Amino acid sequence: SASCPYPNSDIFPNLQSLTWFSCAPARQEYVLTFMHSRIKHLGLQLYRCDPPSSTAFLEQVCARCSGATSLELRLNDPVRHIEVDVLVLLHGLHELQQVSLPIFTLTPRIFTELSRLKHLVTISVGHPAQAQPGNREDVAQYTPTLPQDGFSTLRDLAFSSQIPHATLLLKNTIFPTRLTQLHLKNVTTASPVELRDFFCVVRDRCTSLRDLSV
Repeated sequence: SASCPYPNSDIFPNLQSLTWFSCAPARQEYVLTFMHSRIKHLGLQLYRCDPPSSTAFLEQVCARCSGATSLELRLNDPVRHIEVDVLVLLHGLHELQQVSLPIFTLTPRIFTELSRLKHLVTISVGHPAQAQPGNREDVAQYTPTLPQDGFSTLRDLAFSSQIPHATLLLKNTIFPTRLTQLHLKNVTTASPVELRDFFCVVRDRCTSLRDLSV
């Protein structure tokens, strides 16, 4: 109908994986036509809207894909311009087990929001060669505030930060003892002392670790 351009009935009722990397902001909402509660993997490209008007769209995504367990995001701007939209999406998809983000997207606020997901096992980030249009300054000050029981199911973590900030994160939180894989993308040159401190904290705190890359 004219008032609801995206039908509620399932066009592909058996569809479990839906990837929609639209080439323009005006086309990102078309994905709603194919969404339903049985979608497990969801891939989206988010655009900054001017003026901001994407909250209603993202709320519909969360309502229609409430059972999604895997999310892959691409952004058309540095995350500083669209962080609120990413937070809306993560807050509404409660069943996520895997999240994949561009390399400079995992800001302290987004990291904190992810820590509240009760089923999250894996956080991955993109390759440095695919960093554009991201900006490393968005992860330069890495001081997330995590709940005491945050990341209760997390086993595989990749994130970008300065080495000293990563050291403090691993030292002052509980979840690193449960990690089996840790992948750190360093965003600045580190001194030998900073590297030694980091590796010592990994040794002492990440007692279940099997795979480490820096």
